[in-house]
Amino acid sequence: MDSSSNSNKKYPEYDKFPFEKCTFSFRRHIINYINSIPNIKNNLLFFSLEGKTGIELIRSFSWKIYLKTLSSDSNTTLRTWFEETVKLREDFKKLVKELRSVTKCKGDPLGGYQGGKWNDFFDNADIKHLIKIDVDRTFQERELFCENYIKDLENNILYLFSKYNEPTSYKQGMNDILAMLIYALYPYYRKSNINKYTSELFDKWIEKPIIYTDDIYNFFHDERYFQTDLYYLFINLMNLGVNKFYEDTDEKNNPGETKNYLVKRCEYISEKKLKLQNARLYHHFINIGIEPGFIMQRWIKCLFTREFHPQDSAVIWDAILANEIMEPSGNLAYVDYFSLAMLDFISDELLSKDQSECFKRLFTYPPLESMSTLINLTAKIKPIVIELEQAEIEREKEFKEKELRNRKKLDEILKRNRKLKKEQEENIEKKQQIENNNNINNNFNNINLFNNILFANQLNLMQNPNMFINNTNAKYLSPQLNNIQNQNQQLFPQMNIMFNNSTNMMININNINNKKEEKNKIKENKENTDYDKSALDLLKNTYSESIEDKNKLFNELKSIFNKYKKNFTYDDCIKTDSLLDKLQKKL
Repeated sequence: MDSSSNSNKKYPEYDKFPFEKCTFSFRRHIINYINSIPNIKNNLLFFSLEGKTGIELIRSFSWKIYLKTLSSDSNTTLRTWFEETVKLREDFKKLVKELRSVTKCKGDPLGGYQGGKWNDFFDNADIKHLIKIDVDRTFQERELFCENYIKDLENNILYLFSKYNEPTSYKQGMNDILAMLIYALYPYYRKSNINKYTSELFDKWIEKPIIYTDDIYNFFHDERYFQTDLYYLFINLMNLGVNKFYEDTDEKNNPGETKNYLVKRCEYISEKKLKLQNARLYHHFINIGIEPGFIMQRWIKCLFTREFHPQDSAVIWDAILANEIMEPSGNLAYVDYFSLAMLDFISDELLSKDQSECFKRLFTYPPLESMSTLINLTAKIKPIVIELEQAEIEREKEFKEKELRNRKKLDEILKRNRKLKKEQEENIEKKQQIENNNNINNNFNNINLFNNILFANQLNLMQNPNMFINNTNAKYLSPQLNNIQNQNQQLFPQMNIMFNNSTNMMININNINNKKEEKNKIKENKENTDYDKSALDLLKNTYSESIEDKNKLFNELKSIFNKYKKNFTYDDCIKTDSLLDKLQKKL
């Protein structure tokens, strides 16, 4: 995986590249501020965020700072940059050496399990084959990417990434990301006359950076280490959030999940952000059957490299990376708003087209004179959408809080009603129970009272036996005996009525508890009765057609089944066999 020497061959796309101005711009924007690295970063951000002309002269440094292969904190110095660069180059050599040692296999590949090495070998061969297919068709319209040196460089970097980033590995589309890095950074790298970089050399450069500007520039752009720089820039770019665009569905943690991260993100941009920012265009897409999120997947997955000329894509990347440095999101949030700006810029044209014409325009975006047009439009749209999103979130939050309050109120009302209903039922039941008990007690008291009266009457008769001795005629009975007998005759019916009332009350109480059981019995009896009727009709239709005396036979059948009418079942039919035999003889 050694880097081949990059020749000074000029390619058509780089014919007008201002090589001489790069060193001048490097001295102006880097060396002049070398004692204050944060100021360098701020200066670069100003050019990148505005899409200003001139950023391309120092793009290699700006991307290294944005992607953190060169640090930019307050403690950073030029020596820090030297040390970081040397360390990355040494680490890359170790990675290559380690990978070579792992992929060496001995023994027969068909001789069974070899500690997993032959399996890894064949897996690696499959990945290499997949990468090679994609590399061979990447930017082939450009002469630079037809060179074997560039193809080998792409194959090497993508294979290294796939082996040291197993969860993500390699996915189609990563080749476009890497190709964009190569296209944008290739012209900055040159041959260096220095074979070995030493600490003494760095000390001399640091002491007089203005004099050794060319040497310092060539150290950071030594073509021998172009592959090393590209690898770490690619790794850091993927870790900045691009790797999420290539994640598969998480079926392990979310069984049944059918949408990956990119699909869900683009749907959110469409359903939320576009709907808020340009509702008219959103509803137009829905009416003609276009899902904007589907279009955005193509744009975002490759960071717009397929929609614009590589030079324009590089300007877009300047803005994307600078915004991520200014407002870290962990997922390159700027691409959401840039996608909205792309739609907004051609919204008038899209609103007048049908489905097929809209697809044609969206898949072949019109060329622009200056990419700063879209970048400035993105800068306008972004705060508006953020504000609208925040307002939407506040409305949803307020709605949920209101709904929660209403639900609590409803729960309280229902709880209070249930409590009142329960108390009311308990009071009614208690009142009814007290009333029943009082009635029963009154009845029994009355019965006791009547018993006492009867007992008093009997006692009175016993104490006065002479009242009816030797009195054989009713007319000779004493008035007192007549009164007692009259009272008894009046008391006995009242006692019976009261006793019956008390008994009926007790029965009613028991009947309330057995109400369900009675309903079930009634239902069962009804089913049996329906079955009896159907059985009777069946037998009548079966035997009545060939009988001379139909009425007599029907009466006999009717009398038979009336006997079992209440609970007529299959077993009951068996009981009638002897009678049916008799009927058969008559037939």
